[in-house]
Amino acid sequence: MSKFNITFFRDREEDKHSVFNFFQNSSPDGWIDRSVYYKLPLHIVKDMVDKKEGAKKQLFDFMDREYDIAEEIDFYRAAQNHNEKLWKGISTKFAKRVFEITDKELCEYKCHVSMHLTTSAWNEYATIRRNVMLLWEEQYMTAFEILLSHTFKFVRDYYSEEDVASAWDVWGFAEITASFIMRDSVLYDMFPDVKERDININWFKNTPYTCLVEHEDVFKGFWIGRKSFKDYVDRSVEYLKKNPIVF
Repeated sequence: MSKFNITFFRDREEDKHSVFNFFQNSSPDGWIDRSVYYKLPLHIVKDMVDKKEGAKKQLFDFMDREYDIAEEIDFYRAAQNHNEKLWKGISTKFAKRVFEITDKELCEYKCHVSMHLTTSAWNEYATIRRNVMLLWEEQYMTAFEILLSHTFKFVRDYYSEEDVASAWDVWGFAEITASFIMRDSVLYDMFPDVKERDININWFKNTPYTCLVEHEDVFKGFWIGRKSFKDYVDRSVEYLKKNPIVF
């Protein structure tokens, strides 16, 4: 089995452009929920969403001030060191268990320690982003984003855009699947802050992604009765063909 590794890095300019580009696209959770979760001022996000002139400069000036303070107090280095130490102790065990569950090896990942974003890596990309403010509070989320990316890539190994209605359907399915894998007893023991360990409790009921709730119940049946991870994916894709996720 290949050796899984995750590398944490910082890049101010890339981060600023990533945040701006992120808010140029629509999302199922909407810009208000995104703004609150990512701890960005509402007026700045609204100007970006409305594509107002000067919105990029407004965002970049705001983030530069944040970065200056973070670097002054060495906040990034502390967060990065903390997470590197955590993953150094669990990465081998984590990768082994994910391979046992999915029969697919984890690739190497990079984690961009972002001022605001937490995002997964779709398709060929292997760079996730984690909000530096939340790295201290949600240790499990780095693993969750990797599992989301891993599931998305697994589906695309076998199914094209024509086979599944849209990338958003695959994303929704991957979100739900990551929540199932995260509740594996071996994995959640590595992350005591996993918010919901009982597979029978709906993970998304009290989140901005309530559109996933009804589908989670269906996929849960496929998950519990699966013969293999591929069998679970196959059954789920057949369901998605007839029941696309409505955001």
